[in-house]
Amino acid sequence: MNTMGIIGFIFGIFGLLAYCSMAPLKRRIEVLESALSKMEGTTFHESREPLYRIAQDCIGC
Repeated sequence: MNTMGIIGFIFGIFGLLAYCSMAPLKRRIEVLESALSKMEGTTFHESREPLYRIAQDCIGC
């Protein structure tokens, strides 16, 4: 194998590991959004906005 092939393989492995470690994050966000939608007294309960919009408002981005 040449050097570029080895480097590509290594980055591919790291990319796969990063993807596998972030896969449960989507499920955790869905559970959090579900819990927020059941909580009365929040704007999330009324409008069902995506969590990232609420986070942007809180951060000010």
